[in-house]
Order: sequence, then C-alpha cells, then structure tokens
Amino acid sequence: MLVTSSRKGESDYRSTRDFLAAVKPPMQASSLILPSGGHNFNTWNRELPQALPWLAQQLHAPGGAAPAVTATPG
Repeated sequence: MLVTSSRKGESDYRSTRDFLAAVKPPMQASSLILPSGGHNFNTWNRELPQALPWLAQQLHAPGGAAPAVTATPG
C-alpha cells in the first residue's frame, strides 16, 4: 500500500502517521509525505513522478515473472 500525505495542508496528517505506525506484517505500507500540499491536482501532480515507479515495482505477472513491455505502433 502506498500512503500519501503532506505535513501542511492535510487535516488528517496525524492520523496518517498513526496508521503507518500501526501497519504490521504481512501488510506493508510505503509513504510519500510532502512538506506541504492538500487534496488537489497540484499535489497529485507532484506525487505522480514518485508514485508511478513505486507502483511499477509492485506489479508482478502470475507466476512471479516480470511483466513484458511491448510497444504498439500508434
């Protein structure tokens, strides 16, 4: 699970930190905490460059093989 928040601009930052501290195996949580932000497109736009590589690392094909990437001519 990827949890995102910001220290300033999010009313639930403390709850987010409490949740992250409560995560126990086998559950795993990663966090992306910005210095400031809020629930808006500007904040999401700043998070995407870090969130997408994280997501790609989580994807696994059935059987554990790495997913194949193929380009389709447009």
